[in-house]
Amino acid sequence: MNAVKATSISFALLLGFFYAGDMMLKLFQVDIASFAVAGAFVIFLLSLEMILDVEIFKNQGPIKEATLVPLVFLLLGQFQQAAQ
Repeated sequence: MNAVKATSISFALLLGFFYAGDMMLKLFQVDIASFAVAGAFVIFLLSLEMILDVEIFKNQGPIKEATLVPLVFLLLGQFQQAAQ
């Protein structure tokens, strides 16, 4: 995967979550604070995995192609609400 493709996909996901993120949270009846706490918990578990050199999340096997995992800003919906 080249840098231009990764950047394009990340930007498209960013725009998609910027415009549809608040609607998705309302659909699942999740408020911004709960979503931020859940995201912080996931990041905490990943950091523990790196620091302690333990495997919390099991690998599924060899990866054939680099996987694009965008880090979406946890409070993007809150920025959208502030802009309105």
